[in-house]
Amino acid sequence: AGENLSSSKENWNVSATVAFTGLQLQAYKKIAATYSKTNYAIAINLSQHYLWVFERKTKNSPWTLRNEWRCSNGKSLTPTPAVNLLLSGAKRYKNPTYNPDNELYKSSFYYMTYIAKGKYIHTPLYQRGSTTRYRDKRMGMSISNGCVRVKTPYAIWVYKNIKKGTRCITYY
Repeated sequence: AGENLSSSKENWNVSATVAFTGLQLQAYKKIAATYSKTNYAIAINLSQHYLWVFERKTKNSPWTLRNEWRCSNGKSLTPTPAVNLLLSGAKRYKNPTYNPDNELYKSSFYYMTYIAKGKYIHTPLYQRGSTTRYRDKRMGMSISNGCVRVKTPYAIWVYKNIKKGTRCITYY
């Protein structure tokens, strides 16, 4: 254990991958195969509803699992896009255009971090204007309009720690 194994196509650092199993290992392989301009990378499995934050100490060190969270993502009519991109950073919440028939107008969400055009990682839905009364706090489901929802403390952590240039991979 701890030795580098080689095959004709891949090099694996056993000490870096032995701690991962199943879905974590799948996420790790996606992150390890790309780069990030920061010491963080995010992998989001949209079919299993998990978000992983990986961290490394230096540019050349192996990725370690920092956080694993259940999430909710886009429903079939408004799916979360599968992307492999560098994030452009956190954005402040803006009220949606007034439309009384629009379900989002009845809700508030906070701590938005951009992942794709009009799609963010953010808090669950709160009652409009509230930061204490939830409108929908379900996790582990495809229920959003394309954003990725995580529990409020996790959305705050992402908002404060994930900077511009962080790799984000979403996949099914």
